[in-house]
Amino acid sequence: MKKALLCVLAIVALTLTAAAGEQSIKDVRPGLSIKAQNAPYFVAQFDVAKRLAAEKGFTLIAIDAEGNIEKQISDCADLISQNIDVLLINAIDPAATSPATD
Repeated sequence: MKKALLCVLAIVALTLTAAAGEQSIKDVRPGLSIKAQNAPYFVAQFDVAKRLAAEKGFTLIAIDAEGNIEKQISDCADLISQNIDVLLINAIDPAATSPATD
């Protein structure tokens, strides 16, 4: 589980660095939609993402879809409307979530 979580966090870090470009990392506003916090792995993923964001000094807008695909699609639309710089999705159903990112 730790290796998988570290891989996810490495991808998040690289994505945020790329999104920052010429901006300061503190100016980057990532949005995270996580499918649920119904298992220790997902709780840890959510908590670590928030902790790392706080440590690096940027604002992470994180939302729990609570296992509901309609809520996750709505959450993604809400995050996009908040002018985030990057959207990270831990999708309940990748095919069903794709319209939110089109």
